[in-house]
Amino acid sequence: EVLKEVSSNAKLTNDYALIIDSSIFIGLSKMSHIIFKNTGFSNVLHGKVEKKMSSHTTCEFGKTYYDKSDGFGLSKMKSYPEIEEPHREVYTAMLEVMKVMDGIAPELVSQELVKHKGKVISNLMLAEEHSLKLFDVFDVLREEFINAVREERIM
Repeated sequence: EVLKEVSSNAKLTNDYALIIDSSIFIGLSKMSHIIFKNTGFSNVLHGKVEKKMSSHTTCEFGKTYYDKSDGFGLSKMKSYPEIEEPHREVYTAMLEVMKVMDGIAPELVSQELVKHKGKVISNLMLAEEHSLKLFDVFDVLREEFINAVREERIM
């Protein structure tokens, strides 16, 4: 009887650890994408590319996503593939904005941004729109994972 209780408590503790770890991973992934967008907006506001920006496959989350190496079993969830499109599109839109400034002499960047303001504004808005979709999918993934752990469909 005591052994069953210890085993049950160990399983429960493990489940909580999985849920907490995966929630932290998803939270950090969201934060990473907020920083990515912030860097892009900052580059536009300052009229220069101060930090080279990664692609959707080379960012920390992208490496994990495409390797399916999250370590928690998130990649086994039904909603996992739904991450790809909004994730890719956040990067595509923001990197399109960076192309406007790429290779331009610093004193001419502001003029280029004004010259291409429609493209810049449109892509900044697209990046934000896809970011919101991405965060929604992250939230669905988190809930799906929690339910799977509770139903013992994970690991």
